[in-house]
Amino acid sequence: QNRSAGPRGCFMQGQTPLGCCSAERPRRLQRFQINVNRESGWESLLRHVERHGKFDYAIASHILEDIANPGVMLEMLPRVAEAGYVAMPSKFIEMSRYIDGLHRGWTHHRWIYTVQKGVLVVIPKLTFLEMDGDFDHVSHRVHVFVDGR
Repeated sequence: QNRSAGPRGCFMQGQTPLGCCSAERPRRLQRFQINVNRESGWESLLRHVERHGKFDYAIASHILEDIANPGVMLEMLPRVAEAGYVAMPSKFIEMSRYIDGLHRGWTHHRWIYTVQKGVLVVIPKLTFLEMDGDFDHVSHRVHVFVDGR
C-alpha cells in the first residue's frame, strides 16, 4: 500500500525484494504467513490492516480450487483489500478428461467454480464425477476448442 508513489505505487516501478523505493519514504516489504483455511489464520494480516488500512489490491491466482475451505478466503479478501483479482480454472476444463485423458481436470483440485446470475457458485469436486459419463457432454466444447476437432 503506497499511494504517495503515484497511482501504481511500487507495483510498476522501484520495487525490490527489500522494499518500495519510489515513495517519499521507502517501506520494507512485509510478508504474512497465514493459514487461509481458518479465520484465526488471518489474525496477523487483519491486525496489520487495522493499523495501516486495507491494501489497494489483492491477487488470488489459482489457490481457491486447491484449499480445504475456500469460503474463509472469499470472506477475508474484501476485509484486507479494496479491490482484487481472483483466477481459477475453467469449469469446462475441470469437467473434461483433456489434461491426462483419465481424470477430470486436475486431480488435486477440490472445487469447481462457476458464476450464475452474477453470484460465484462453489461446487465440491466429488470423486463420483470421475465415473459418471453424464458429465462428459459438459466438457465436449473444451475438446473442440483445444483440439480443433
